[in-house]
Amino acid sequence: MAVARALNLTVYDLYEQPSPQSGTEREGIAELETAVIAGPALAIDDPPSPLDTLARAVATVAELQRKSRYDRSSALMPDLLAALHTAAQARAGAAEAERAHGLLARLGLLSGSPSLPENESEHPLSVE
Repeated sequence: MAVARALNLTVYDLYEQPSPQSGTEREGIAELETAVIAGPALAIDDPPSPLDTLARAVATVAELQRKSRYDRSSALMPDLLAALHTAAQARAGAAEAERAHGLLARLGLLSGSPSLPENESEHPLSVE
């Protein structure tokens, strides 16, 4: 176990054995695909969440993806997509709408890009 920890691996990785969680990364994918396809239709009439809260949630998803915790990040993304679409529509025409759309874009990129900036303001497409 000490060797695995020192190498930042699991014991299963050292012995090239499948992890007991093998396959769990696919859980939640159907819900995520549905949420991505639904897009803006996910928005609800409830008051939107604060953008700072949503930005922290996007950062959490990014961190989970960086750590290859795809099962956990996939589980968070459908509700987060709905919250971001709600925030973007509720703030239509405002500068905050641009930030909400930026967070939506960043969350969309997370599914295919493992090396996004830690901070949304460092993203090359961020709006200040």
